Amino acid sequence: MYVQVPLQRVYTSLDGNSFVLAAGPVADPAVRLFVDPWLVGELKFLPAVPNFYTAFKERIDKDTSVASYGRIDGIVLTQALPDHLHAPTLERLDKATPVLAPGSAAGPLADLGFTDVTIVRPGEAVTFCGVVIEATTGSLVGPPWQDPENGYVFDFGGGSPAVRVYYEPHGNHSDDVLRRVAEIGVGVLVTPVRTVSFKGIGYKLVNGDDALPAVAAVGVSKVVVLENTKTKGVGILNAAIGIKGTIDGFKAGLGEGVQVIVPTVGEPEVLCAGDA
Repeated sequence: MYVQVPLQRVYTSLDGNSFVLAAGPVADPAVRLFVDPWLVGELKFLPAVPNFYTAFKERIDKDTSVASYGRIDGIVLTQALPDHLHAPTLERLDKATPVLAPGSAAGPLADLGFTDVTIVRPGEAVTFCGVVIEATTGSLVGPPWQDPENGYVFDFGGGSPAVRVYYEPHGNHSDDVLRRVAEIGVGVLVTPVRTVSFKGIGYKLVNGDDALPAVAAVGVSKVVVLENTKTKGVGILNAAIGIKGTIDGFKAGLGEGVQVIVPTVGEPEVLCAGDA
């Protein structure tokens, strides 16, 4: 069932791809979902390769205790890459915590010992921790024959598009997905607005260029900027990537009536004050 609380829907950035979506009063929410939680430690890609890539969060100390983040009702993963499925964080969490994830994450989650895992594929909808979540086709992060990862539409109940949130972490929105999201009716888009690509070849790792077309296609009234380029990286991979685009440039391309939220890490942002 839906969470029966005609109260606030709240977004709290935890830096990088990580954030909390909650329903209920800021001080005592009825449900708290942690999306792609990287809460402690460093981030490493291909740790067996010396100096390949290590990242640190700009605003969150790597030695922070997971307990300091408060109650975790559920975990939602969009991808199985280490910056979304962050094993050093998940190792420290209660393994009975419900997890919603794409198929690519099933093996790693089993290896980590999680016992309450719901695998959802694009086009499927489930009720998870009292929230209706529909998976959408996300980014292809491996070879062409690999299944794409997940984006999600979160519906905390109440019936109004204003309380629904659409999120895809790499900013890749196919026409089919945008048509589906527009059909559902969504008030809030969480998206990166800067593009991250390999220098020289232009291959996009994060597609901020699609943010403006997505806003226009879906007709959202609020955009939460996912500032996943602010983590501090070192190593071979970090030297090979470049970032283009600005939040001001994104704002300049928007039409009237769209509110842009640039969250401060750790500070709750009220997306919707109620069900109306």
